[in-house]
Amino acid sequence: MKFTNPETPINAKEIASIETSLGFTFPSPVPRLYISTNGGNPEPYVFENEHVDTVVTEFLPLKSGRKGTALKSYDRLVFKMKLAPQYFFPFAIDGGGDYFFVDCSIREGAIYFYRSNSADGHPLLNLDLDFDQFWSSLKDEKPE
Repeated sequence: MKFTNPETPINAKEIASIETSLGFTFPSPVPRLYISTNGGNPEPYVFENEHVDTVVTEFLPLKSGRKGTALKSYDRLVFKMKLAPQYFFPFAIDGGGDYFFVDCSIREGAIYFYRSNSADGHPLLNLDLDFDQFWSSLKDEKPE
């Protein structure tokens, strides 16, 4: 997994401070990835399973001097819009503006996808993957 255009690096102490302010601890794979890259554009970037076929356009940075962050998205999506439980943390966004969340109440970090145009009335879809499995499941775009 490679990320292009990452933000300024973040360290474990900064992540621990963020966890304290959030009131929960990230599943262990989450800080590991943020320490290695603070956001960016994943390569490969296509996610598909039997329910979802989309592209992951951005791994949201925890902190940034030039664009939106996972923390700002968390505040907006979880507290203001109430789209997900308080222990769901948005970490990536797809090409249509929908979000991937990691469930921070589970040690491995179960992944959910928020579908804004959900026809079944259940916009949060459990992808049955943990955080590491999610990133390793991304594929290159199929040639046409």
